[in-house]
Amino acid sequence: MVHGNQMKVMLLNDMEKLERTLFRLEQVAAIFTGLSIIDRTSDMWVLKVMGGFVGWEALLYLLQELHFRLSQKGKIGC
Repeated sequence: MVHGNQMKVMLLNDMEKLERTLFRLEQVAAIFTGLSIIDRTSDMWVLKVMGGFVGWEALLYLLQELHFRLSQKGKIGC
């Protein structure tokens, strides 16, 4: 059972995680905006490469989160 104080701590932790995620998304959007201004090539290869890096980071983050949650439930031993 979660008590009132623990609920506040959990809520604050979740809000902080959301804030960090939104801040990171804002940083990535700023980088893409800057790259789109700088990159004058016809195929915009710099943006494509950066998009690949962002995709890999998102995939690795999701896999890490999945591994963490499964290890917390005891379904995998690490």
